[in-house]
Amino acid sequence: MLASEVVITITVSPGPPEAADCRGNDEVLATVRLPQPLGDRPLVDGACRTTKASSTVFCESEVRFAP
Repeated sequence: MLASEVVITITVSPGPPEAADCRGNDEVLATVRLPQPLGDRPLVDGACRTTKASSTVFCESEVRFAP
């Protein structure tokens, strides 16, 4: 049975995961290979649940893709 959502959190800085304070940060591309197709499950930004980013405008919606 598949979970009802896929949550991905990627930390790109050393040390504990923390939200950046600057909007001018460079984007960092990452490739994620899922063991099963995404199907009907939404893709959720885990940083919006586990870091200071949760209180930012960027995390008003933690869903990054919804089929």
